[in-house]
Amino acid sequence: DHLIDQRPVPHARRIRDELGNRMVQIVLRTGQPGHAPERSVIVDYEINDYKSKTELTAERIFTTVMASLRSYEQLRAIRRQQDELRELAHAAHRFVPQEYLHLLGKKSIADVHMGDQVNAEMTVMFVDVRGFLALSEQWSPEQTLVFVNRLLAWASRVVRAHHGFVDKYLGDGAMALFPRCVDDAVRASLAIRAGAREENKRRAERGETPVHLGMGIHFGP
Repeated sequence: DHLIDQRPVPHARRIRDELGNRMVQIVLRTGQPGHAPERSVIVDYEINDYKSKTELTAERIFTTVMASLRSYEQLRAIRRQQDELRELAHAAHRFVPQEYLHLLGKKSIADVHMGDQVNAEMTVMFVDVRGFLALSEQWSPEQTLVFVNRLLAWASRVVRAHHGFVDKYLGDGAMALFPRCVDDAVRASLAIRAGAREENKRRAERGETPVHLGMGIHFGP
C-alpha cells in the first residue's frame, strides 16, 4: 500500500517481469486510490485484487487472503498438470517421432486414431546387424543391451543428420524414412557404413569380433 512518486511500489512488476512469477497472488491495499487508479493498476501491474483501506475490515482481510491462497493452490495444481503433460509429450515423441505425425497431418499424438494413414512417395531404409544371434551369444544380456542401444542411437543420429527419421526399431535393427529424396537415404547409408568400418578398426585393436551391418533402400508409394 506504499506509494513512490505517486505510483504503486514496483515490487509487483519485479515479481511479474523480472522473476517471471505469474502464480503468486498480489493484492494492492491503498489509502490513496486517486493516485493508483484501479483499472490501470490491475492491467499494468498484473495485480489480482485491489482494495482500499476504508473497505478492508478484519473479516474482509481474512476472506481476501483465503481466496488468494486458494487461487494460488489451484494455479499450482494446473502447473503440475502442465508439467506432467509436457513429460508425457516428451516421452511420446521418443516412440512416435514428430516427423511421423507431420506426415499424417497431425499436430499431436492425441489427434491420431486407429486406421489413420496417408499415401505418399517415400524412401525407406532398413539397417540391421548381420549374424547378431552369434554375436549376442558371446555377451551377457547387459552387454547385448548396451551394444544395441549404442548402435541404434548412433545410427539414428546419422539418419537425422541426413533429413530422415527412425520410424521403428526392430530388435538389432531399425526402419528409417526419408521424406525428401532418395539421395538422403543413400548418403545416410554410406555414412553408416563408413562409421561401421571405423568402429571395426577399433574393435580389431581391442581383439573384439567385428560387427557387420546390412542395409536396404527402397523408394515407392
